[in-house]
Amino acid sequence: MTAFLEWIRAGYHDRCGNPALQKECWKKLLAEYPPVLKPREERASTLISREAGDLGLSLLWIVQAALVGPIISEAGYATPGGTGGIGALAHSEKIDPVILDGDLTLSGSKNYITGGRTSDYIIVSARRPGEDRISAMVFIRADRLPEGSLSSLDLGSLRTTDHGKLVLKGFQAGKEDIVMDDGGAVRSAIRRWSIIERSLILESYLHYMYYLFKRTREAGAVPGLEAGDLELLISEQEKTADRQIESAANREWIEEAGTDFMKIISSANTIHEAAMKIKPLPEEMRYRLSDLSFLTKMRYH
Repeated sequence: MTAFLEWIRAGYHDRCGNPALQKECWKKLLAEYPPVLKPREERASTLISREAGDLGLSLLWIVQAALVGPIISEAGYATPGGTGGIGALAHSEKIDPVILDGDLTLSGSKNYITGGRTSDYIIVSARRPGEDRISAMVFIRADRLPEGSLSSLDLGSLRTTDHGKLVLKGFQAGKEDIVMDDGGAVRSAIRRWSIIERSLILESYLHYMYYLFKRTREAGAVPGLEAGDLELLISEQEKTADRQIESAANREWIEEAGTDFMKIISSANTIHEAAMKIKPLPEEMRYRLSDLSFLTKMRYH
């Protein structure tokens, strides 16, 4: 393990619920591992999960590398001030969708934004009045948001990344803030890169399981699970992610099939049950174990 990854691992507990330390960590991570995807090269997200045991930070890197960066690049959009900070994609919504009217006014809500509360800018997907699908994306610097419009979202896990919920009421955007306004292109870009994001999350999660497996084995054997079982799952998912990244980069059809989800969940539950028997269970380990619930939540998100 490099000194930098050890620094991330050692500072995990202090970063939980501390946005200032989270941003400081991100700046160092950006310099050490820029969020750029290259197929068939080990990704920073897997290193952070497997070596440093920080799934939240790993997911933040994935959002930059697999969503925000590629979408902005594909759109040919020049972000004001560059993209050196933390970017977020506000896309998830259940009710009250964000509407972009003819006067470039945004109103509506977004439910779950990874790293939203620590972001420097947010890419918001929006619909035009009367449409039932998204047809535009808008760039908003976080310091332009009205006070109280971006609130913290407590997931009960992933405490090293401050997630958010966004509520906009008549927010005025400018023409220069429109990232994309071709509905077909917007939907295609988000669909394609969202597949990559989910694949990398699954890959990172498997590496995170391996980290917890090793930690648990140090304290007592993990019943019914061997390192080789996890290594096989990791290998399968890495190959899938590499193929998908190449397809996305070439704007080709992306195969969505991946590693057996239920097998992953079953293995995660085995690790969790064994780890919970550690006495005394350190608080930082309890926090890390709570992150194992994230994958099930994501499936139904």
